[in-house]
Amino acid sequence: MNGSLNGIRSAVDWLYTARTIREFVVTAAACVGAYVAWQGLSTWRRQMRGNTEYELARRMMKAALQVRNGLTRVRDPHITAPEVRTAIQYFIRNENVVDIEGLKVNVQPEEEEYEHEQTVHAYRWQTVYEGLDAIALELVEAEVIWGPAVKDAVQPLDRCAVVLRLAIDKMFYRKGPELFTSEFAELGKVVYATLGEPDQFAKRIDEAVQQIEDFLSPYLKLKYHLASD
Repeated sequence: MNGSLNGIRSAVDWLYTARTIREFVVTAAACVGAYVAWQGLSTWRRQMRGNTEYELARRMMKAALQVRNGLTRVRDPHITAPEVRTAIQYFIRNENVVDIEGLKVNVQPEEEEYEHEQTVHAYRWQTVYEGLDAIALELVEAEVIWGPAVKDAVQPLDRCAVVLRLAIDKMFYRKGPELFTSEFAELGKVVYATLGEPDQFAKRIDEAVQQIEDFLSPYLKLKYHLASD
């Protein structure tokens, strides 16, 4: 009789222990599952933010390089006849009567050359404007994510564009009677690039682009760090 009772107690104890173990395993599995899900969500959020920052940095760097290339092209003193025709046709298509004054008739050869040069410069500036507009478009989101420091990184390149634009405008307006003034010579150092080694203004443009690259570099590399996680 006692043996039977002991057997029953042992069976009950075993069932209780088994149930306790099962509940523990289920609880542990749920905890592990929740942890894994949390880790996955955290990783996903980090990757999403990283991808957002990478794409934003990539677009801004691309626009900065476009501005640099555009400014370099604007400063190129070499103008070809095909480029003059392309520039004139561009402004005809856009009905820009101010910038197609090179089409005027009954003008002296030197005046015609000046008008063509002005038209080509205006045409070349379109690339610069597109790049600056692209940077301005991204700058709002960039400031939300990275703070006002990004504006400080972009400002020197924007300033280069302003300085060059003002120098070109002043040179063209002052060109003529004061052609050989010292002021004209100084403007020429900004407006026209020199052959061979980069001139001072070209170096200034490169330094401005480098400042943007230095700021964006951590975010451009972030994608590769995330891919290895």
